Amino acid sequence: MKFQLLVRQKLGAALGQESEMTPCTNVSADGTFEADMLGFARRDSNAYVTAWVNGQGMKVRTQKDWVKNPKTKDLEKSLMVQNGDHPETYIFTLKQL
Repeated sequence: MKFQLLVRQKLGAALGQESEMTPCTNVSADGTFEADMLGFARRDSNAYVTAWVNGQGMKVRTQKDWVKNPKTKDLEKSLMVQNGDHPETYIFTLKQL
C-alpha cells in the first residue's frame, strides 16, 4: 500500500489559519512511501515526523496521537515544537493513496 506524509504549519489561533500542505521531503521528494498496512505506516510516519523536526533544528514540546479527520478521512497528528525562543504548531497528515 502507498501512503503520503504531508505537513502544514498552524499560523494563528483562529480556525483556518494554516499554511499550505507540503510533502514531508525527508520521506521522499513527494512525501510518498510504501507500507504493508496502516499500522506500519503510522509507525514509520512517527519516525519520519521526528526526523523532520530534528532536521529543521527544532525540538518537540508536545504531540498528539494520530486521529482521523472526519472531513477528509485522513489521519492527522498535531505537534507543538520549540523553534528558537518561540513555539510553533505543525499538523502532519497521513494519506493512503
